[in-house]
Amino acid sequence: MEFGTYTQVFPTSAMVTGSGAGWYSSGPINYLLQAGSYYIIAVSFSGTVSYSYDTGDSQAVSFGAHVHGHATGTHPLPASFSSTANDQAIYHQRPTTDVDVPVELQSFAAE
Repeated sequence: MEFGTYTQVFPTSAMVTGSGAGWYSSGPINYLLQAGSYYIIAVSFSGTVSYSYDTGDSQAVSFGAHVHGHATGTHPLPASFSSTANDQAIYHQRPTTDVDVPVELQSFAAE
């Protein structure tokens, strides 16, 4: 279920420096995503930053779908929180996967 209580499964911290518009990376996140599950990729910051987002609903991505955004407005992030509504925000992010995944191959023949 996309709405409910989310609990932190991969906490990490990164010092990200730079100036101006651009992509800033958290570094690798080593966590195996399970099919049929929902995940929130979260970020918080203690300094002054600007970020951008669009409004809309679900959108397809290369794996799964981006179904809604959620903002807690807190730093640091809590160990768990509840997401109960779609805030119609599509936060700009660029998750990249780099994992070898076993694939089940099946062959079919005409009878």
